Amino acid sequence: MDMYPVVTIAGPRQSGKTTLARHLCPGFDYVSMEDIRKRRFFREPHEFFTDA
Repeated sequence: MDMYPVVTIAGPRQSGKTTLARHLCPGFDYVSMEDIRKRRFFREPHEFFTDA
């Protein structure tokens, strides 16, 4: 996490990914892709990263 601006935690649903991420990185920004509006922004990365 010290080397990269974005880190991905992958795994099945309900396996503790969000809990792990929030515990390890309490000061980081968090965006849930469960929200359909955020997923739409993600289709255009420039918009997603400037509006998140």
